[in-house]
Amino acid sequence: MESTKLLRVNHPSYDCEQAWFLFAMTVGGQISRLLLVEAKNVQAVQTIERIVGYDGHVSTGCELLTVHRQCPSIGIRSDLVSETDYVDFMIDVVDPARIISDPLTAKAFQDSLTLEDREQALQKMDESSLPIKEDPPDPAPAPAPAPALAPAPEMAKVIPIRGFDPAESRSYQVVMAALTDLGYKKAQAKKAVDALGSRVDEMGLEDAIKVALQSHHKM
Repeated sequence: MESTKLLRVNHPSYDCEQAWFLFAMTVGGQISRLLLVEAKNVQAVQTIERIVGYDGHVSTGCELLTVHRQCPSIGIRSDLVSETDYVDFMIDVVDPARIISDPLTAKAFQDSLTLEDREQALQKMDESSLPIKEDPPDPAPAPAPAPALAPAPEMAKVIPIRGFDPAESRSYQVVMAALTDLGYKKAQAKKAVDALGSRVDEMGLEDAIKVALQSHHKM
């Protein structure tokens, strides 16, 4: 397994080979439940430490409470605490933008996964890529659209239509990198992100990744 150094030498988790992280899930400022996550290798420990290092959170409403390093196991004595699998936690709870926006964190996360973990991660991404439930249609009949008018030749010459250029879109590049990091082939990732077109710049990164995955599984 490759090793990406994300922490300072004097960091308490530097070169730590195993740790338990206790997170609080909050709703409206109140703790709803606690998540206990085991990071089983150096890269997994560094990945979580890197993510929480900015503000103590891994996503909105999920805050780190405590870390237990080099501890073989932790006994759970409360129904409020749930032991959560590392892969499930990283995909279901952590904000994807906190991983893919930092190349070092993205690489450390990728390196922290065993072959079995990678299969589990891909399967979870497949399961989460369900069609988005659409709102019920408005019962009122929609007015007939006005016929489109062809642009005047003179105006078309003055204001040339500029197409979407993926090479100039940072969001396009980030979403592509996220899909390939998750194990998709470059051709598969490109086809999925191309389907978004210019919308990739209008969405948030998390939404763009989810929609790209959904479009991939519909192809």
